Amino acid sequence: MIATAEAQRETPPHLRCPITLQRFRSPVSVVDGQTFERAPIEAWLRANNRSPLTNEPLAHLMLTPNVALRSMIQDYMSQPMPPSP
Repeated sequence: MIATAEAQRETPPHLRCPITLQRFRSPVSVVDGQTFERAPIEAWLRANNRSPLTNEPLAHLMLTPNVALRSMIQDYMSQPMPPSP
């Protein structure tokens, strides 16, 4: 089986959700400025009103799309992969 180029590309840590450790697809920010993948943070917030990273209480549970990060990921994924060693 041949893996796709996307599957072979190592995703840098800053482009990964701290909950799932997977590359962001729909990044959203919470009130404390931390960014998470939408579905996992929505699931977290259904049971918690604290940040999963800091355990600090969140002033509100509204999520804001992180458009800048989504653009960075799109740019990263559109770059050619470096040659294999």
